[in-house]
Amino acid sequence: MNTHTTNLHLFSLCLVVLISSIVFSASGQETLAEFGVTLKGKAEAFSTVMPESKSILLVLIDNRTVTARIFDRNFNLVDSLNADRPSRNDLPRTLGYCQSGDVVTIFFSSGYLSSFVAVHFDFAGRKVTTETIELPVKNERFVGAVSEGENFYLFSVKKSDLKLYSFGVDATYETKSYDLPRSESGTYS
Repeated sequence: MNTHTTNLHLFSLCLVVLISSIVFSASGQETLAEFGVTLKGKAEAFSTVMPESKSILLVLIDNRTVTARIFDRNFNLVDSLNADRPSRNDLPRTLGYCQSGDVVTIFFSSGYLSSFVAVHFDFAGRKVTTETIELPVKNERFVGAVSEGENFYLFSVKKSDLKLYSFGVDATYETKSYDLPRSESGTYS
């Protein structure tokens, strides 16, 4: 290679490095926090903002453990609690969560939504508890779940009724039923 070609390659390489550094720094992407995590098997994660403290809750779930970590606004780790995950064989589904104050409850269920467990993370009390939830779910077909702040909701259909289960952070629940009008064809409208 002659000197001119070498200089041209060197100039091209410098130009690519310069443009890359401008693009990546201008995009606003930088590492705000970094910590080691080991997840085994099928893993899930979700995050939410804890309104009272404006903290960020990060929940990591793998085959064996459930880890709940709280970060402040600057992504400094504030607190962390761990629990054994309910058996993935018996309760493979993570349905959702609800949060009130320093308590976060995560709901798990069996594949056919016939068995339910709540795992409570009490950050103020520094403890984790697990409880089985008994729901009277005969002949119901579950159609959805929603997490919203201090409540977790399960929706089911039984004949022409829509049932709503509304859970609080202590896993107590209320049930409401709504009549679904049928059209002349026999389908729900």
